[in-house]
Amino acid sequence: MLFRKTEFERLDEELVRAGQALADVERARRHLAQTLEELRALDDRAQALSEAEREILHELERLSSAGWYAIYNSVLGTAEDKHEVGMAALHRAQDERKRIERSRKTLQQRLEDLLRQTQTHDDALSRWDRAVAAKEALLHAQDTPSSRRLAEVAATELQVRASLERLDRAIRARQARGASGRELKMLQTVWRETLARKAALREERRAIVLDGLDLPWRLAS
Repeated sequence: MLFRKTEFERLDEELVRAGQALADVERARRHLAQTLEELRALDDRAQALSEAEREILHELERLSSAGWYAIYNSVLGTAEDKHEVGMAALHRAQDERKRIERSRKTLQQRLEDLLRQTQTHDDALSRWDRAVAAKEALLHAQDTPSSRRLAEVAATELQVRASLERLDRAIRARQARGASGRELKMLQTVWRETLARKAALREERRAIVLDGLDLPWRLAS
């Protein structure tokens, strides 16, 4: 009995470590998606800025021509004033472009770091699955209320899985012979309900295995 208790403790500790590792990778994946959105937003800003700069430069060229015409006619003023305003706007646009480039470099570095972290997702998921399977196997070898309930859920899940397979074959057979839409719709409705039942049983089985462990909520729920 002492061996079993020690084995339970060892597996629970591994479950917590594996769960935290998986949660960290999933968090990195969410941050990766957010970073990609921020980069796309920066690209949009840069594109809008380029268009604004082109308009400013076009206006500056027009004002320069108008300014030389005004000088030739000894009438200085409005064109030069507008030229100064345009130059100030151009400088602001150039400053904004520098800020965008700095932000882009920061986001690109964050993206590279997150990509390195998310490369371990498959390994973290496999480690988590192995830890859950090992704990479940150990529970099945016990004779406790939890292990008996686990056995009942697992047996029901096998029956539901078999029902899904039969329903899938029935749907395919009826599709092959051109069955009526009503008949197919009824079978597909039953198939979806059975699939939902299978998912609920899987969640109950996992809840029994993970009961009492301090896990990230996304894994424990």
